[in-house]
Amino acid sequence: MLLRFNLEPIVLKGFIGIYRSRGGFFIWYKSMPGNTFFEELKRRNVVKASIAYLVVSWILLQVASNILPIVEAPAWILKTFSFFLVIGFPIWIIFSWVYEVTPEGVKKTAKVSSNNLITDKTNKRLNILIIIGLISAMALSFYNRPKSIAASIDPLILENTIAVLPFDDLSSGGDTEWFCDGITEDIRTSLAKIKGVKKVISHTSVKKYKGSFKTIPEIADELDVSYILEGSVRKHDNKIIVTAKLVDAGDNRIWSNQYNNNFDKIFDIQNDVSKRIAQQLQIAISPEEDKSFNTVPTDNFEAYELYLRGRHLLHQRSPESANRSIEYLKESIRLDSAYAPAYVALAENYILQNMFIKNNEEKLIHRIKCRKAIDKALELDNDLAEAYISKGHMIGMYEWNWEEMKKMVDKGLEIEPNNSKGHMTLSMYYLIKSDFTKSIEESLIAERLDPLNPMIGSYVGYNYYLAQDYSGAIDQYEKVLKVFPNDPMTWGDVAEAQYFSGKKEAATDSWVQFFKIMGSDDMANIFATETLNVAIEKWYRGALEGDELYCSNPTTIAKAHMLIDKEQVSFKYLEIAYKYHDENLPFYLLLPHFYPLHDNPRFRDLVVKTGVTLPQVDQPEFVLKD
Repeated sequence: MLLRFNLEPIVLKGFIGIYRSRGGFFIWYKSMPGNTFFEELKRRNVVKASIAYLVVSWILLQVASNILPIVEAPAWILKTFSFFLVIGFPIWIIFSWVYEVTPEGVKKTAKVSSNNLITDKTNKRLNILIIIGLISAMALSFYNRPKSIAASIDPLILENTIAVLPFDDLSSGGDTEWFCDGITEDIRTSLAKIKGVKKVISHTSVKKYKGSFKTIPEIADELDVSYILEGSVRKHDNKIIVTAKLVDAGDNRIWSNQYNNNFDKIFDIQNDVSKRIAQQLQIAISPEEDKSFNTVPTDNFEAYELYLRGRHLLHQRSPESANRSIEYLKESIRLDSAYAPAYVALAENYILQNMFIKNNEEKLIHRIKCRKAIDKALELDNDLAEAYISKGHMIGMYEWNWEEMKKMVDKGLEIEPNNSKGHMTLSMYYLIKSDFTKSIEESLIAERLDPLNPMIGSYVGYNYYLAQDYSGAIDQYEKVLKVFPNDPMTWGDVAEAQYFSGKKEAATDSWVQFFKIMGSDDMANIFATETLNVAIEKWYRGALEGDELYCSNPTTIAKAHMLIDKEQVSFKYLEIAYKYHDENLPFYLLLPHFYPLHDNPRFRDLVVKTGVTLPQVDQPEFVLKD
């Protein structure tokens, strides 16, 4: 290769040319008397062309960084695109020096006269391009800027409150919903442990938005949160791609990221998402919280997958799903006997099974299995909030050890203050103590954390009901029914509140609605046409004749017969409930149905043995008989 140089050894005035011929590449310098090198750069529009290139490149990168995560493009695409833009910059500079755009096409600048107006036109076009580019850059910067809370949210709701929506399942097989839901729940749980986060919506409420077409502002308004985390998961063999995006209540993007990694990095991904959100919300993470983030619950990822499958089935709450869930969880524990969360889910499954069986002796066996599993979980991990709360709930409901119940729940809420089950269980403790102010307070916190859970909404009404605030109870039940008009339990509860507030006709209508939803049109017709005495006796005729071993609702039978002055029948079923430690018994003893028995020694004996504190009430003159 032949290189020829013709450079003056003094101040450079002119331009350098590079061309190729059969003899090789030639680098030459042409002297430009009267013009400096920088003036020639200006004349050839090299500087403005370079600025235009940088502005356009920046815009293209910003657009790509917004679009590629949406279409789930691999991370390497953006990196490759950035690399070529960098490589293209010096090539563009050389091109803008050597060539000029003319009406006849692209020509070498050396052939264009210095007096020609073509370079001026190019200069004007570049000016326009730069201006448009800068305006576009400013618009993109405004769109992508980190939003301050004050700029994006109504000042009246300036709180770090968040809902984690179910992540979309983008896996090709379409059979990894269990995995997608598991990622969502684990991120939600991690955020719920951060004390600086004032509210994290529970799983029960957010799952209702799976596949929903509602907008982010609509969802944020319904859940009463300031932020929404949404995303997607794609799993293939041992690879996972997780995309997460944090937006405010106005659907303004605060933060987003895409994680493309091996499956064994799943815990790192979950923890990083939680930490990044805390940073965006300007929340300081305590050393204890940071330690929790960095703790890996298991290094056996097959056991983790089995646990996610089991927990997914547990949430479906059916007899079949509960049985299959137990199988997955037992296999998970077989692979990793030190995996504490699997024991917690197993314990919850045993209690769930009791909802679907009638044999009271079998229910007691399941409770023993539950206690064994939950104790094992805490033995393995004494920082597991869900284990403390589940144990507290179990000790209170099934063993009636109320002080130990509170101790366990307090410990769980100290670790995870945004646990709705914990606040609901603590509310139950205060109910047993007839401290209705605190019980209502805790139940409202539980509802705030799980606003679309009809069971919790009705439980709030139940608190007002036991506090003898019947109008407050009715208002709460009607609020729940506006959202869940076909929830049978709420119709049954509102019927009782209406009955004791003196609204017998409204109560009858609500009972009729209850039976219609339950699919019992015959009973609905009986309650609509017969007296209450006749209707109740027909309702429970089968239960009254059955074996007490299979009496699954003794407390309900007992309270119903107090409405029709059949105290002996009521006592019989209260004592059956005591024999099998029915979880409802302590709470039912607080009902207005039993106010007439408060001075009865037989009733007071049950009160003492269950650890209940009876409320101070007047004689129930308001109880209405047929």
